[in-house]
Amino acid sequence: MTGKHRHEEKHGHKKEQKEEKKAAPKADDKQAKIEKMEAIYARLDDVLHSQKALMEKAANLQLALLEAPEKELEATFGTVFSNASVNSDLIGKALHDYQTKINILKQ
Repeated sequence: MTGKHRHEEKHGHKKEQKEEKKAAPKADDKQAKIEKMEAIYARLDDVLHSQKALMEKAANLQLALLEAPEKELEATFGTVFSNASVNSDLIGKALHDYQTKINILKQ
């Protein structure tokens, strides 16, 4: 019998020992991960609010341009508003999906 096999008999198979550690994460590690994820969620939520504020500002500028028409600015801010709307939807979906991931981890 080789030294490696005697070592495995005496101490158990190394791979099985590593799998046991992965299978049962410590509650503290899990809580720390949840806290980090919640901090990321808060930052993502802040980005969403900023995006919505950008949409509101672009819409207000579009309304102001109705009183003093500037075709180039109207076109530009029409595009800005449209892009901001798409981005807001994407961020909102990411926020929802990330919240779901956090909730699953909390179970």
